[in-house]
Amino acid sequence: MKLVSLTVLYSVAAVVHYHASNEPVCMYIPGTDERAKLDAALKQFNTTVHDVPVIVGDEEIRSGNTLLQPKVLSLTLYKIMAKKLC
Repeated sequence: MKLVSLTVLYSVAAVVHYHASNEPVCMYIPGTDERAKLDAALKQFNTTVHDVPVIVGDEEIRSGNTLLQPKVLSLTLYKIMAKKLC
């Protein structure tokens, strides 16, 4: 009779009892709670000026010229533009 090490038995037991679960997938369908949260986050992001300095070595360089970046498109607008371009 062969002896099996406890490490091998523990490894096999761990694999047998392991259950993988993914995080929920949101569809962002209009009218859903996750879509409302996404639209609110995009609106907040689009109305905020983000100060992003240039970093060279240990030095942060700011020009003082704050510019607004192009707005982040909502998923609906993105899909419409993608259909027109394809």
